[in-house]
Amino acid sequence: MLRLLLPFAGGILLSEAGTLPWGFLAVGIILSGVIALWMQSRAATFLMLVLAGFAVAQLDKPQMQVPRGTNLELALRIESIPTENKASAILEAWRDDPRATWQTASERLMVWGDSTLQFMPEERIVCRSRIRPLKSRHKSYLDLMQRRGYTGSVFVAGTSIVERTPAKSPSLHVRAVEKIRKLRTEGETESVIRAMVAGDRSLLSGELRTAFSHSGFAHLLSVSGLHTGMVFLMVNLLLWWMPLLRYGYLLRNLISIAVVWCYVAATGCAPSVIRAGIMYSLLQFCLFRGSEYLTINALSGAAFLMLLWCPAWIGDISFQLSFLAVAAIVVWGIPLCRRVRTRNVWIDRLLQAWIISLVAGVATAPLVSHTFGQIPLLGLVLNPVAILLGMVIVAAGTLWLVMPAFFAEVFAFPIALATDLLCRLARITSAAEWGCLSYSISATATLLIYLFFAGITLVLWFADRKKALPLHS
Repeated sequence: MLRLLLPFAGGILLSEAGTLPWGFLAVGIILSGVIALWMQSRAATFLMLVLAGFAVAQLDKPQMQVPRGTNLELALRIESIPTENKASAILEAWRDDPRATWQTASERLMVWGDSTLQFMPEERIVCRSRIRPLKSRHKSYLDLMQRRGYTGSVFVAGTSIVERTPAKSPSLHVRAVEKIRKLRTEGETESVIRAMVAGDRSLLSGELRTAFSHSGFAHLLSVSGLHTGMVFLMVNLLLWWMPLLRYGYLLRNLISIAVVWCYVAATGCAPSVIRAGIMYSLLQFCLFRGSEYLTINALSGAAFLMLLWCPAWIGDISFQLSFLAVAAIVVWGIPLCRRVRTRNVWIDRLLQAWIISLVAGVATAPLVSHTFGQIPLLGLVLNPVAILLGMVIVAAGTLWLVMPAFFAEVFAFPIALATDLLCRLARITSAAEWGCLSYSISATATLLIYLFFAGITLVLWFADRKKALPLHS
């Protein structure tokens, strides 16, 4: 799958340089595909995948479907969880006159409201306003917003609203946030729990975000493969007894995969969580079949499917960090962990957890430095402690999502205690004199660093005569 992924991703990147005629792309894909099948040509296969990636990315580029610079009547659907008077929305229809016929559309917009307006999750709003282009002092932010599908912004005044309709059937994401509110935690405790369990970061304060960022624990606030892995392990542990029943082994695997994807939906379907959902589904299937789980192939397959669905994710920082961390753990972390052998199994486990955390941190450090201008140093050492506290929050919080309301007191105390300890650890680590290094690596230097890492990895692979690192079931 890695050989398929690389040229496909290269085609997506090439599409940012411009556009090509659809006829040229269609003929090129068909001809190269025929040659690849007929002559078993690797070069033709490579060209076909590059052109396919280019075509998919060109097809997925957001298009402006609605006139700009003029007052219109807009039908908006608020996405996910808004931050009071700021939200992401889908423009579903528009018309230039209240008596005209609605025209359908599908544009993703940033919506801002005045100080009197507070948006509700997934509500529908009909208002009079105009669509403006996205603006920011930072070009990198504009590029990120465009990759995520945003085509403009809309300001909504309270007096311009014609109609507001609440969501009739809230999504799992909204229901998960509402369930967390029933724990009756307050302030930053609730904001961290909502971020780590349900993927809702709307309540996080700037000070707390900065503390987690400087400490190197920011990955805990963004639901990712780490959180999904915790859920995956928890479900398999809770259902260990099911193989004792008839067809219990099959049922356990089906339930585990269903729970993982319910968790993906409950956290808002972020790219890193979707990637993890695909990978853990493949792992569960391999456990059922009793076959080897080829992690690099699974990771490449997950990336290929995600980029096929949404090519713009290739430029999303969460997508990049997620795949870098997992790839580094597979090719460096796991082999290093196998070399850890002491006389105490608990010491082995602690050392292995620290190695995994260190490898993921080192692998993502150049990209973090290039994007955010900082390199967390102390966090590389203390990450295992933070992850242990995070496991308590995610495991207990996820269990709470499916528990009756009268269990609130039972779950509130351990979750709140672990959250408080994690926030204190983040602030102490962030305040350390050498806890975080402020340094921004250039794009060229970042690329050279990763090419060097890739070269060293390939040399070691060929030296050991191993093309993949299997995890045996």
